[in-house]
Amino acid sequence: EACILWLLADIAAGLAHLHTKQVVHGDLKPGNVLLQTDLSCPVGVVAKLADFGMSAVIDPAKTHVSNFKSGTPYYIAPEICETFQATPAADLYSLGVVMWSVYLNRPPYKQGADGTFSADPAFREVPPWSNLQLLHIVTQCMQKAPKARPSAAQVHGMLEKLLGCKHASNPYAPASSAKTTTCSSAGIADAGGTIAGLDASATAPHVTCSADSQQQGGAQLGGIAGNGHKVL
Repeated sequence: EACILWLLADIAAGLAHLHTKQVVHGDLKPGNVLLQTDLSCPVGVVAKLADFGMSAVIDPAKTHVSNFKSGTPYYIAPEICETFQATPAADLYSLGVVMWSVYLNRPPYKQGADGTFSADPAFREVPPWSNLQLLHIVTQCMQKAPKARPSAAQVHGMLEKLLGCKHASNPYAPASSAKTTTCSSAGIADAGGTIAGLDASATAPHVTCSADSQQQGGAQLGGIAGNGHKVL
């Protein structure tokens, strides 16, 4: 479990870095997370975000990206399906689905015969060994209202707290709350392969997108970074 938490914290920190640049990843899913061996890391591996073919930069004069029709079923935020508007909060919804899928080894949705996705009735049924603190973070990320979701920096901090990193820093938190030692080594895989830097009673997720209505594909700019390979 500690290894999973560490890697999820890496992903959250990578998203936080993107969001400080007003970049929306737009297609966060397990297949777009690369793992690279790093023996300096306590778990021996670091997670990197990859495939920015659907990413978009928010215009400084605006609060969101308009006419955003990209994403992957299961992981796409409901507001993108409904309004085609994307903000960093959309990535947080995707992160929640990634955390759920990786931790419990099953997606929180089921696909109907008509190609639409709906909440799995078993969403609230979690194994007795589950870390409810982690699942509480997941359900915060998967709130339907974008403004109800935490930021990537906040998720990073919550995950490190679960890891017990008492002296860990959150590099994307306000300067007044920054610490000196870092416990997580997050990164983003760029084109050259370098590092750029349940609550069981919670509301079930809402998605009614059709797979056929979503644009798929996009050039993979990240590629495989170093010794990294898709494992998640």
